[in-house]
Amino acid sequence: MHSFLEKLEHGTVAIRSRNLNYPKHMHAEVEILFMKEGSVRLETEETRTRLHEGNAVLFPPFSVHGYCKEGPNEASIAIFPLSVSRGISERMPDAPIVMKGCDRNVEKIMLLLEECRWDDAEPIYVGGLLTALAALVTQENGKEAHTSVAHMAKALMIAREGRIGLDETASLLGYSRSHVSREFSKTFGISASEFLSRLRLENARIRLKTSEDRIEDIAIASGFNTIRSFDRAFLKIYGTNPGKYRRSKASSKQ
Repeated sequence: MHSFLEKLEHGTVAIRSRNLNYPKHMHAEVEILFMKEGSVRLETEETRTRLHEGNAVLFPPFSVHGYCKEGPNEASIAIFPLSVSRGISERMPDAPIVMKGCDRNVEKIMLLLEECRWDDAEPIYVGGLLTALAALVTQENGKEAHTSVAHMAKALMIAREGRIGLDETASLLGYSRSHVSREFSKTFGISASEFLSRLRLENARIRLKTSEDRIEDIAIASGFNTIRSFDRAFLKIYGTNPGKYRRSKASSKQ
C-alpha cells in the first residue's frame, strides 16, 4: 500500500478516535497516539507492530504510519507542529518511538488536551503540555535529557493533583527546587511555578465553562488557598474575573 502526504489545515488538535482504522500516510506535524482500549496494528515504512491498551507512540514529522483495525478500540491522538514548543523541537527523535509500558501521566495529559479547546487555550499552556507529553513518551529512548524532562512533567502532574507546592514535589522526586526550576525553564521557556499556575488556572477555566460547581469550590480544587488569590491570578491571565468569565460563556451559549 502506498503512503500519501496529508496536508492538515487544523494546525494543533487533540482527538479521541473509536475504531481507529487509517491508511498509511505522513504529514509535516508531530503525532502522538495513546491507546485507551483494545488494540490496533501499526504499520510504518518498515515494520508492523500491534499496539495494546496503555501503549503510546510518537511520530516525528514526515514519518509514514497507518492503523489497521483488529477489533473495537479507542485512542487519543495529539497532532501539532514542531513550532508549538521549543522543548519538543530540540528533542525530536529521527524515527517513531513506541512505548509499551506507558507512564500513567501520558493519559492524564491527553485528557487535559482533549478537555481544552486549543483555539482559545493559552499557547504556553498547550506548548508545555505537549512538551511534557513528548518527554514522557520518549523517556525510554535512553537519553538523559528526555528522562529529566519526563521527571519535570511528573512533578507538575503530582503538584496539580495533590495541590502541593514545588518544594514538596521536588523532594518527592529527589530533586531540589532550584534544579526543578532550572531544568524546567531551560526546556519550557517559563519557570516551573509559573507553568504550574497556568496549569491550575486552565483547569479552573475549563470547569467554569463546563460545570455548575461553585467558584469557591473550583478555586480550592485548582490549588488556590483563597477566592481572592484565585480572582487575582485569573484576572492577570484572562483579563477578567472568574464570575464575569462564567457569565460571558453562559450567555454565548444562549
